[in-house]
Amino acid sequence: MEKFYEQYVLFGPKPVTFKIKKNFEKNLPLLKEFKDAGDDDKKWLKCIKKMDKKTFVIANIELRLENTTSCTNKAIWKYYIEYLRDKNPILMLEVYLLYCRFFISDNEMVKKYRNEIERIEKLQAVSIFWIDTIEWELEFGDLKTANILLSKITENESVIPKITTKAYFAYVLNEYKRKESINRKRLCEESSDNNEHCGIPLKRLRFEKPEPCYFKESKFYQSFSIPTFMAKYITNNASSSLLLKLHQSSKYFFSTLPIPVCHRLFIHKSVKARYIQQSVFTPDPKMNFSGDKKLCLSNSLLFCSHGIQTNFSKFLSKFSKCYAIHISLCHLTITEKELEFLVKSGNVKYFECRNLRVLDENQVDLQVSEIRTFIESFGNKLENISVHNYASCDNSF
Repeated sequence: MEKFYEQYVLFGPKPVTFKIKKNFEKNLPLLKEFKDAGDDDKKWLKCIKKMDKKTFVIANIELRLENTTSCTNKAIWKYYIEYLRDKNPILMLEVYLLYCRFFISDNEMVKKYRNEIERIEKLQAVSIFWIDTIEWELEFGDLKTANILLSKITENESVIPKITTKAYFAYVLNEYKRKESINRKRLCEESSDNNEHCGIPLKRLRFEKPEPCYFKESKFYQSFSIPTFMAKYITNNASSSLLLKLHQSSKYFFSTLPIPVCHRLFIHKSVKARYIQQSVFTPDPKMNFSGDKKLCLSNSLLFCSHGIQTNFSKFLSKFSKCYAIHISLCHLTITEKELEFLVKSGNVKYFECRNLRVLDENQVDLQVSEIRTFIESFGNKLENISVHNYASCDNSF
């Protein structure tokens, strides 16, 4: 989990939010508890009860129930049913259906199943579950109860003749199911326009068209509880992560410092030019922006110039600042000054290079050990430096 989180921080399309960070810190100890629980269902249930997010709880329980030993544990099934009771009643009935077919002799749960069907049918169509419990009676119960239940769901219909054998009852039930499927199909088609749930997943969903949005040409200045000059000072000296939050909070901050924040920049001849959230993928390092706009690079840079005509100095002129944590440079010749621009923020933790040359002011190649010393001289705490086919390698690294 730590490795996945680390990769997401480095290569995710946008900055890690405070909420994601807190969730990671909260769930990391819980993950260790899950590992310690192992095959012990009691300990595992204690862990699952500490989880908050519904999708995670459902996914973990269903994965556990696929286990050949845990699937016979009634405690897990009953907790799952109770968990879904208010959160997803239809899914709860589906779990009841599976439980009653798996634990055939548990008549108490069959009664509870029918009580829940009766409760939910006041709000949603659940005849498919009534039919299931009737079929259960036909297979494992008695004909009399099945007949009572079928008469109950058909209400005052006179289509139910006097039934004497299970075979004849099965025929009558199939006729009702055929009729019911026609009615349900029509009902779902009608209610899909009203976004209603019919007890089964709808095949088509209705998507609302977005409302048109208009921006007025006139500007209104933001009022702050602090002096305006202080707000401008904070904006002009903000880190990339803070600047992005300021831009998202108010247009005032973007008009004060109109520098878009690029979280991840990926340049390679094989990629298709596109934006993904706060990230840019492009085969062209020219990146011609309108006017004199510049970018602020905040997290990750991968630049591979293989097969691309590159003027690295001109490329760097497109940026006002660089706060990159991860830098990967391939098939490039750069100067010491250009490298300084990339690493002077002191944020660099991972530096990778392949077929790279770094020239000092006398046009002499820096050795690998000298590059590391140069990068660390700006306060960067390198956790990993990876070198492949460096143009001028020494053996001291």
